[in-house]
Amino acid sequence: MIRDFIWKAFEETGDTRYYLEYKKWQDDYYKRQEPKRDNRMDKTG
Repeated sequence: MIRDFIWKAFEETGDTRYYLEYKKWQDDYYKRQEPKRDNRMDKTG
């Protein structure tokens, strides 16, 4: 995944720009995962 690539670049260089980019991708990834869990809960209710 691209997040892993960005994280490795951050580890090698220590540049905070890579870390901020990694956080952006990670937050976006978790935002996409949340609706799936909510939909499953709605179906059971």
